[in-house]
Amino acid sequence: ITILGACIVFALAYWNSRNRIQDQAINYSYANLSYVAVGSLLAVIAVYVLNAEFKSVYREVKNGMMHPLAYIYAKSVLVLPVMFLFGISAISASSYGILGMQTNYVIYLIMYAISMF
Repeated sequence: ITILGACIVFALAYWNSRNRIQDQAINYSYANLSYVAVGSLLAVIAVYVLNAEFKSVYREVKNGMMHPLAYIYAKSVLVLPVMFLFGISAISASSYGILGMQTNYVIYLIMYAISMF
């Protein structure tokens, strides 16, 4: 919800970049960069949570309760769908709904999810 709201705010801020004229090319680029920045800025919040998770996993590995590769695999399998959900919420309403982006949705979604991972 946070990503969706912030990306809609950026889309409304760059409302004039809907016009496909040369004067608005830089603004259109800034709007697309802002969508990626919103997700990246949430990493500041994630530092605290991931630190606590690292301590917990470290204790479990030290006690022999799990293998580190099992944790990495499980974490990757669980996080990848979330990255695509972040991408859908970030670019659906803001890029395609408000700014009228004309590129392929799937390719842009994959690029967004990869940049978030």
